[in-house]
Formats: sequence, structure tokens, C-alpha cells
Amino acid sequence: MPAMGLKHLVAAMRAHVAHPGPRASTANTIALVIVSNQPFYPLYIYWVVSPVIWPSFLTFLSTPLFALVPTVMRRASRLGRCLLLCAGIGNTLLCRFAFGDASGVEVFLFPCLMLAVLLFDRDEWIYTAGFATLGFAAYLLPVESISGPLHLYEPREYAAMRNLNFLSAASLTVLIGWLAQQSFGVPPDDETGSRQRTYNRRNLRKGHRMRRLLLALIFASLSAAAASTTLDGIWLRDDGNARVRIAPCGDNVCATNLWIGDTSKGEERGDKLIMTLSRQRDGSFAGTAYDPKRGWTFSMTVKAAPGELNTRGCILGRLLCRDVNWKAAD
Repeated sequence: MPAMGLKHLVAAMRAHVAHPGPRASTANTIALVIVSNQPFYPLYIYWVVSPVIWPSFLTFLSTPLFALVPTVMRRASRLGRCLLLCAGIGNTLLCRFAFGDASGVEVFLFPCLMLAVLLFDRDEWIYTAGFATLGFAAYLLPVESISGPLHLYEPREYAAMRNLNFLSAASLTVLIGWLAQQSFGVPPDDETGSRQRTYNRRNLRKGHRMRRLLLALIFASLSAAAASTTLDGIWLRDDGNARVRIAPCGDNVCATNLWIGDTSKGEERGDKLIMTLSRQRDGSFAGTAYDPKRGWTFSMTVKAAPGELNTRGCILGRLLCRDVNWKAAD
């Protein structure tokens, strides 16, 4: 009986997303996948990132919109496709406000851009251009200058969230490419003879273009993930005298000397700073740093940009401060 019930459920879902138009059918399937996955996102946050999951509940605001896509699609295909993209871009923008740019949630805009290209025909180019512009605008909007994230996670938690979001967005991008390849690659039943061969050649060219588009978007997703601001990694000090690894150590962040050029000032390989930092609303990290070798504790501020860091250590109530710039090691 359970097997029969599951079989009926699968059949009902297939009937719900079925549509004679390949683009509409692909959009319906993507919408159903998102609806079925959204309830698990808070659990993913809990298991992988942090017990603080309440900001992720905001993603449920878009669930009814995704669920409406197949219904709207049956009435007006173009309107249903537009609804899917509005829900996807809107949900990503909402998550940027909820989690902040350090979460890397903007990577979900890449599957939205891919859908903007694939879901509209050549004579619907105005919709492709419009949604592509909307996606880039959602990416470029300086959300943290408007409002800070609802909760400030620790640096290691943000790193875990970036990995989670990138894996999810990359999986969705591959699924979109595969579904489009399957849907757009099926010739109509009445195509025969020379028309069939012409259709196959045209479809083959479309398939090549689609694969190139998929690879380009996945590469862009990888680049965006690599460029996201993070403290973890190996860094070179601007004076060329130190190479340091920054990585989580327990609940803190540790900066450990891997190489020191001139040891005359007391710096040695293996020296360590133990930093207790929290992310600020302007995107920087602030807290304290402890030098166990010398027994010093001082305030620390770190500003991160792709491939660059600026650290400021202060003592005596910030009366004496020192700024150091770092670049990511190749």
C-alpha cells in the first residue's frame, strides 16, 4: 500500500507540472523542486552552520509564489515563467537582507540568470533582458549599507554558510541545465524527412550553445564563491616579511606565522594570535586578539575584501593603533 500511495503521488506531481511547452514544463519542475526543498533549508542551517535558524524562516515568504507557478502557467505560460523569476530573484534579495553578504547567498542569482536566458524564446528577448538586468541589480544593491543582517554569525559559521549556499546553487544550476537539455532536445512527433534532419541540426546547435552557457554560469558561480569576503586562507603582509595562515581554532580565529623573513624583531615561525571576532553591520570584523607568546591582549578590527585584508590593532583604549595590509597568497 505505501508503494502504491507513493506511485500515485509521483503521478499526481507529474500531472501537475506537465505542460505542452518545453520551457513552461521546465519552469514548473524547477518551481516544484524549490517548493519541496525550502522546508529543509532551516535544517541545513542548523546541521551545517549554527543553531540560530530563525532568519531562514523568511525564505518561506516566497514558497506560495513558487507553488503557484504551475497553476499560473496553465492560464498564461509567459506570466508563469515571469512569476518563477520574480520569486527567485525576490527571495534571493530578501535573503541578502536577512543573512548579509558574508553568507554568499547572492550566488542563487546565477541560476536565476540562467533561467532568464533559457525560459524565453527569441521573440521574447525583452523579458530575458529585463530579468537579467533585475538579477544584476539585485546583486549590486548595497544591502548592508541599507540594513544590517538580522543575526551576526561567527566567521566560521559564515564560511560554512557560504559553502552550503554555493553547493545548493551549483546543484540547482546543473539541474536547470539538465532539464532544459532534456526538454528542448525532444523533436515534435510530426517532424519527418528533411524537416526532421533540419530540426536535428538546429537542435544540435542549440544543445551546444546550452552546454556552453551552463559551463559559463557554473564557472561564474565558482568565481563568485572564490571572491567572497572571508578571513580564512594564507596571507602575505604588505612589507613582505610574513606569511600567515588564518583559520578557525575552536570558537576563535587563529593567525599563525608560516614564514618570517627577518626574525630580528622577535617574530618567529609558529607565533600565533588568537582572535575573538564578530561580524559588524558594515561587513568588518571586530573584537580582541591575544598574543600568548607575549601575554598581550588588544582590540582588533579586520576589514575584508576579495583577496585583501586590513587589520588594525589598538591598545590603551585605542589611543595607539597600527594598521597592516595583507594580500592573499597565490
